[in-house]
Amino acid sequence: MFYTLLLMTGCLAVIVREYRWQLVGTGLVFGFVTLVKAQTLVVVPLLFAIDWLRMKPMGKRLPGLVLDGMVVLATAAVVISPRTMLTGRFYRDKAQEYAAVFNIDDPAAGKMTGISIGKRP
Repeated sequence: MFYTLLLMTGCLAVIVREYRWQLVGTGLVFGFVTLVKAQTLVVVPLLFAIDWLRMKPMGKRLPGLVLDGMVVLATAAVVISPRTMLTGRFYRDKAQEYAAVFNIDDPAAGKMTGISIGKRP
């Protein structure tokens, strides 16, 4: 429920904006939403694409909408980056310890007997 509330707040902020500086707040909202679910950043370009298609003249508005979208994505990246860097530091060594091991009988035929996931021997 919290995720949906934040997502709808971000969508509403994009739709009702009047000034470009309001997009910074929208980026903050989308940054917090992305901390909950990473797929949320796909919504931002879709919102601006819908905005581009619904207003006339379409050609003249495109550069401004691209800039607006970049402002939102850049602000969201500022919110997301500390967690991304901490997660990367924590899991860097762990990712090298664990790997998927493919048991391939005949590489030419591409016949695979199984996949085992776990620590490397």
